[in-house]
Amino acid sequence: MSVGALLLGRILLGCGESLVITGALGWAWASSVRAMPGKVMAWVGMAMFGAFAAGAPLGTLIYGRYEFIGIALATIIIPLLALGFVAPAAPVAVTAAKRVPFYKVLGTVWVPGLGVGLSCVGFGVVTTFIALLFAAKKLGKRLAGFHIFWCGRSLWRDCCSRICPIKSAAPRSRWCVS
Repeated sequence: MSVGALLLGRILLGCGESLVITGALGWAWASSVRAMPGKVMAWVGMAMFGAFAAGAPLGTLIYGRYEFIGIALATIIIPLLALGFVAPAAPVAVTAAKRVPFYKVLGTVWVPGLGVGLSCVGFGVVTTFIALLFAAKKLGKRLAGFHIFWCGRSLWRDCCSRICPIKSAAPRSRWCVS
C-alpha cells in the first residue's frame, strides 16, 4: 500500500513538474534572447537542480522541527513567495506563427524526448526511495543520502558531457539513447 502511494504520488508530481517546467521554459525563452533556446534551457535546468539541492536539506530541517505540518505549510508558502517575484514581471507578447502539425513535431522530438524521459526514470526512483533505504538500513541521517546522490549525479553528468563526441543537442540525445 505505501509503495503504491509513493509511486502514485511520484507520477502526479512528475505531471505537475512537467507543466511547471514547460511554462517556465516558454516564459524564459520568450522574455530573453530567442536565438539561444539552449542557453535558456540550461538556466532553467540549473535553477531546477539548485532548487532540488537546496530543497533536500531545507525540507529535512523543516520536517525535523515541525514534522508533517511544517512540510505542508512550506508547500503552500514557498510557491506563494515565488509568485510574489513572478507576478510583477512584464507579460510576454504572444506572437503569431505558422502552426506545425503535431505529428511533425512529435517526429522531430521523440528521440531526444525518449532520452530525457529515460534519464528521469532513475532520478525519480532514487529520489523516491533513498530516504526509505537510509531509514531501513539505519545508515544515519537520510539527508546524507540526498547529498551523496546529488554530488554523484553532478559529477556523472559533467563527465558524460565531456566524453560525448557530439556537441549538437538532438544528435547528442540520439547518441546517448543508442
